[in-house]
This record gives sequence, structure tokens and C-alpha cells, in this order.
Amino acid sequence: MKPYLNDRSYKTYCRIFLSNHDKVFPHWSGYAVSYVLTKNQLKNLKIDWNKAFMTHSKELIKL
Repeated sequence: MKPYLNDRSYKTYCRIFLSNHDKVFPHWSGYAVSYVLTKNQLKNLKIDWNKAFMTHSKELIKL
């Protein structure tokens, strides 16, 4: 995934998030990466998932 982190093309986005049969990215890989990044950020902010879901996203970004 690392070589694609700065790629902002729609084609790459579709490959990561929508493709069922991509040879590089397994199905749901984009969501798995997003989950890990979010989980780590919530840990750094000392916020649990319940509080995060109850907080407006604009407020979470400010933290």
C-alpha cells in the first residue's frame, strides 16, 4: 500500500475501496487500513469508539 499513499487518482481509489478482484489490493483493504489509522488516532487522543461516534467529525478534527 505504501507506494500508493500519495496517489489521488480515482482509478486507484476504486481499486483500493471498490474492486473485488484486484491483484494488488484485497477486497475491503481500504476500509481495513482506514480502521487501523482511526483506531490509532483515537488511542492517541484517548477517546473510545463510543465517544468518537457521539462527537461531530469537525470536533474530532480539531483535537
